[in-house]
Amino acid sequence: MNRSVGIAIVFFCGAAAAGSTADLQRYSGICEPSGGAFIGPSRFAVASDESNVIRIYERGSPTISASVDLTTFTGYEKSDLEGATARGDTVYWTASQSNSSGGSDKKRKVIFATRIVQGNGGTTLEPTGVLREDLKPQLVKLSGSSDGRIDIEGLAAAPDGGLLFGFRNLVDGKAAVVKLKNADLVLAAKDSLAEFGDTAMLDLDGRGIRSLERVGDRYLIVAGKASDAAAVDYALYWWDGEPEHKAVAWETQPNLSGLDPEVAMVLQDGRALQIISDDGDRCAEVEEEDPPSDQRGFSSIDVPL
Repeated sequence: MNRSVGIAIVFFCGAAAAGSTADLQRYSGICEPSGGAFIGPSRFAVASDESNVIRIYERGSPTISASVDLTTFTGYEKSDLEGATARGDTVYWTASQSNSSGGSDKKRKVIFATRIVQGNGGTTLEPTGVLREDLKPQLVKLSGSSDGRIDIEGLAAAPDGGLLFGFRNLVDGKAAVVKLKNADLVLAAKDSLAEFGDTAMLDLDGRGIRSLERVGDRYLIVAGKASDAAAVDYALYWWDGEPEHKAVAWETQPNLSGLDPEVAMVLQDGRALQIISDDGDRCAEVEEEDPPSDQRGFSSIDVPL
């Protein structure tokens, strides 16, 4: 599907892409979702790397149900959030840790947690613990990056309490996954020392990690362009979480034509994967926080598991 056809379908029809596994669902409010997690059976939270507000939606309902402004907590107007994952009553978030387009190191190298709570409008989030902005040097070293540049877009909760960081950028053609072993301790106090596990270097056929999600006893990887200039399509992989083991591509890939998958979240009943697309290239040239919000939106599909 070419881009112009994709625009017509996503914005005006809301119908399924030709040959897709599911109908496209349209959600309004932001164009560039970059990380998300379920906070209830049908309620999910989504961040944009171009905003400091987390939006909360009900599946199947196109409008924002609630918003959580993190500006006071992070100290930034835009925190460059790119990865999210839930475990229990906690949702973890990470910035990309990437450099600016000009090559300079961004100040907003945040990693933090939010707690799932009940508010007046239903289930929502509130910041908890501390904001960590000092882990990038260790993440750079463990990823094998030789120029100090990294780009994290995947975040997954491990069953032993760790967090897995998935890297979009490639090192010798492979994508790194770095494990922070004591995540809750690190995010509870700024003087807690981070402990890391062995790094996995995954061959994703020239792709980088765009989203990482635990599904049962293994991990689902959404892989795509390692850079905007790369000429590869998106593909899904399984990985068992062992650093020395390979990732395995799905034998039958879902049709992701017309989408730019940025977020993958497993429904809490485990029956499907909800994939959310970054539709920034399809939106009007407006900032995420500029009105009217009905000029902004993103698309989503369900992929059966």
